Amino acid sequence: MFGSKDIKVFALTIYYKGTSIPILFEMLDKKGNSNQQERIDLLLIFKQLKIRDL
Repeated sequence: MFGSKDIKVFALTIYYKGTSIPILFEMLDKKGNSNQQERIDLLLIFKQLKIRDL
């Protein structure tokens, strides 16, 4: 919580050598966990990104 406001960061991460690296995130304006549709939506956003191979 930040003051009287709940802070929920929903993140898509890559797990590499024991560390999770956030690559995409969304602030959730609610109490509790993400639901299935929120998880699907975040993956669809990631799928639409144009990421070049390194």
